Amino acid sequence: MKKCPVLIAVLLILGLVFSWMISAEAEDSPAVGDIVTFGRFEQDADEGNGPEEIEWIVLDLQGGNATLLSRRVLAAMPYNEGMKESATWESSSLRAWLNNEFKNAAFSAGEQALLNTVTVPAPEKRTLNAKVKPGNDTQDQVYLLSYDDCEQYFFKSKQLLAGPASESVSRSFHADKDGSTEWWLRSYSKSNTGAHCVQAGGDLKWEQTAMYVNRGVRPVIEISEARIDPAWVKSSEYNDLLKNAASAAAAEAQYEEDRDSIRNMIREYYYSGMDELPGQPVATGKLVFGIWTENGSYNDSLSELKYNGHFYDVPDELLAKSLSEADTFVIIYAENLQVGYYSGPERSAAAYRTTTYAVVVDMHRNAAYRKWEAAVDDPPEKADISSMTLAVSGHMYIEGAIRQVMEKYQE
Repeated sequence: MKKCPVLIAVLLILGLVFSWMISAEAEDSPAVGDIVTFGRFEQDADEGNGPEEIEWIVLDLQGGNATLLSRRVLAAMPYNEGMKESATWESSSLRAWLNNEFKNAAFSAGEQALLNTVTVPAPEKRTLNAKVKPGNDTQDQVYLLSYDDCEQYFFKSKQLLAGPASESVSRSFHADKDGSTEWWLRSYSKSNTGAHCVQAGGDLKWEQTAMYVNRGVRPVIEISEARIDPAWVKSSEYNDLLKNAASAAAAEAQYEEDRDSIRNMIREYYYSGMDELPGQPVATGKLVFGIWTENGSYNDSLSELKYNGHFYDVPDELLAKSLSEADTFVIIYAENLQVGYYSGPERSAAAYRTTTYAVVVDMHRNAAYRKWEAAVDDPPEKADISSMTLAVSGHMYIEGAIRQVMEKYQE
């Protein structure tokens, strides 16, 4: 029996040691947004002092692997050598340079052994033009980001997208006053003679740049997390920036998903696919508002979807953060009924009475709804139809309709 306290003490010590080991391992692991150094490449335009350490931003950590993007633009060259020659990422001279000359110059044999071989998807095709060939997926140890990658990781953040040029690139190519320069993406859309770039200053450029001109190069590599030496981690400079970009991208993706769902709901409502509930229309719980403008199509003319922010006089705490969180979906829309004509010496135009409707949809009862007229506005007695005007209507009263919804609100 006297051995029990000793045994308990040993177990406690082992538990503390195990916890410390797990904590130490977590602290040693890289985080998204960390700056790590790996490999060397000439960057200060002084070959006499040898190549400088390459700094990499940890973009992603998935499946035990770290995706790294060079912090600086390391080189400037064409996407594909040869005047107006067409190419895919698979056949481009830039891909060949990255996986041969650059890899051999930047990494020792031991460092090259740490690089993962990655299946790089062929650039996404964004056109119906059959002449544009996306090419095939490739197996690369060094590659470029795609347009979609930039949207995923950086989400419109100019601070993240701006590519600071190395001194070597600044002297041999060019850089803006802020030190940034354009850099290639592997994506193309309109033709196979041009590719997308990120502009100096950080604008994601949709227009293609001819493949034969010089632009900056920011290589991407992948290394197993377990192989990243903690000593490589130099700072956590981009942690918050990438975290905020990821949150913003997720919010926009949710917003677009909600827009599609709400379009389907409005079609279902408009074409009598929902059940109308008896009794007074009442909005309850968390709210999402969808506003359709005058003469809008119920199929796709969603002019405003609002939640999680200031919206007319609706208290912020009553707005849902997503459609899935909403208890009530409020639709404000208008219908126009022709009530007459305006006649002029050379033309005539239809006159429409505008009725603004408010609809509350119960998200918990199979999308059943209640609807009422919030306002009716007749067309003006006189209208100028001297131009190409074909119809004149009354006004849609959005604010008044929302006020009525909130007057009927119940917690």
